[in-house]
Amino acid sequence: MATAAPHCARGSESPRTLEAYRFWIARFQAFVRSRPTADLGTQEVRGFLSDLAVREHVAASTQNQAFNALLFFYRHVLHRGFGQVDGVVRAKHHRYVPVVLSHTETEAVLGELQPPSQARGQGLGWSGRAGGPASRCAESVDGWTCPP
Repeated sequence: MATAAPHCARGSESPRTLEAYRFWIARFQAFVRSRPTADLGTQEVRGFLSDLAVREHVAASTQNQAFNALLFFYRHVLHRGFGQVDGVVRAKHHRYVPVVLSHTETEAVLGELQPPSQARGQGLGWSGRAGGPASRCAESVDGWTCPP
């Protein structure tokens, strides 16, 4: 299969993008079992992208990156298009929802801690009361000591 290395020095893509593209081109090459590039077309691209979603359960952004790498490969290395790629099984977009405890929930968790962990948690400012009594605690050989 043709190499993308000489075509990667175009200057319009960042080195990290080109590194990722080389990775995906190598994965595509393994997927098609190094068949001649003249034999590769839309069907192979569809199969590769669908395989990423179905068998490997990649994220949608990962599948998009692989698609863009193949688009680069076909346009700038093979100097041809692969046509309209319909019927690709799309990876699912997962909505990232961060888990953050409220002040009340944090206080409840810290209230369940036993010494010396309790003093450590409060001393690091996790209680939300910076400068409170726990922030004046000091670690000693046998645990945490806090002034009265």
